[in-house]
Amino acid sequence: MPQQQPRLFHLQRDHDITGVSGVGTVADGVLWPDGTASVRWRSDHPSIVFWDRGAASVKHVHGHGGATRIVLADDPSARLARIAEAHTKHVTVGGLTSGDCDECGQPWPCPTWTWATSDRDPLATWDPADDEASASDAPPDTPRGRQTRSGAENDAQGVRSREHTPRGRVANPVDNPDEDPIFHDLMRENERLAAEVEALRANYQPMAADALNHKTCHMQLGAVLRRAEQAEQRERELRQQLTEAEAGITAAIRHRKHAEDRARLAGAAVARVRQLAAAMRTWCAPHGAASTYAQHIEDALNGQAAGYDQAEAAENVEAYNALVNGEDHL
Repeated sequence: MPQQQPRLFHLQRDHDITGVSGVGTVADGVLWPDGTASVRWRSDHPSIVFWDRGAASVKHVHGHGGATRIVLADDPSARLARIAEAHTKHVTVGGLTSGDCDECGQPWPCPTWTWATSDRDPLATWDPADDEASASDAPPDTPRGRQTRSGAENDAQGVRSREHTPRGRVANPVDNPDEDPIFHDLMRENERLAAEVEALRANYQPMAADALNHKTCHMQLGAVLRRAEQAEQRERELRQQLTEAEAGITAAIRHRKHAEDRARLAGAAVARVRQLAAAMRTWCAPHGAASTYAQHIEDALNGQAAGYDQAEAAENVEAYNALVNGEDHL
């Protein structure tokens, strides 16, 4: 029968294959009546993804070979999954463990976790004696053997009361820890970690010295590069100044050549004026006016002050004009 209503589910990750999301409920989703599915991840940076092939795609991509399960919200196994998630083994930040349940304080796996993860009818009435009876045949050193210790046996071994430890965790499981194999395992693990820390510290010191040397060399190289950049900038400025100076010299040479050309033209003009003045001395003019003008021209060319009388010059001009006009002033 086709699905008529959307069904809620969540992804229960029993084993974190990638080491990113952790275990437990990692995402929530919806199975839609048209066969598609949507999944929204629980994280500090949540996201949502849609799958057109529905649960098959979700299981194929996110299932990791059975490490992550699709748990329907209306499935009774969802309640068992939440119970099992709460009754996990206590682990400290450093990765050490007391071997007890983080919820009830009993040796893990505790009876509640065993009941929640066993294949049974989730709606049936549970009697812890059923699991204790089934585990009584296990060796005492196995996890199932440790979980079947009764309250009287725990009191006989010096287990502290739950009221004295957070959430019922046992701080020291026995009065004499030297007789507890878990204590020996923890001590060996602690010694191994201490040795690894010392080895890392010993390796870090030469690495730190090398890093310091590299940093010093890097700083010196940076200073050299900065000086090289400054030198290149100075070279560019000098080249610019040289280009400007060459342009100024070229302009000066061009102006000098132009001045020399004009000087040659002026010299040629002065020479022609001198020739004219020399020719004027041979002209026939009344009262020697042409010769007088020629002398004035020579004096001007030689830089001498004009040595003639203006009244005389005016009279000579008037006589010349009268001669040209045919008048006789003699």
